[in-house]
Amino acid sequence: MNRLIYNLKEIGIDTDRVITILGGNESLYLTLSLKFINDQNYALFKNAIDAKEYQEATNYIHTLKGVAANLGYDKLSLLCKSILTMLKQNDYTQINEETQVMSIEYNKIKRIIKSIYE
Repeated sequence: MNRLIYNLKEIGIDTDRVITILGGNESLYLTLSLKFINDQNYALFKNAIDAKEYQEATNYIHTLKGVAANLGYDKLSLLCKSILTMLKQNDYTQINEETQVMSIEYNKIKRIIKSIYE
């Protein structure tokens, strides 16, 4: 088993499910995971939140939610979904706290991927 897949499984990511969806193409999963660390939606979301540009933040977190779901990063996707719901309801009271929790999960995944490819 590939080390990245093993490490992702260790933090609860269901890589088998996604690889099955990809027709068993483990190589494609690895390629997509590598692209994840270069995806700009997280950084753009954080910048929009910091600037209180909530409509822009909504677009970026929606995209990040989808990317995370497609890669099997279910916890990250659910955290993004929670933030997306807050943004759509114009409820910004807990947005910073929820963003911090989401950032921890995002950075954990990114750190694992980067550690394999550096």
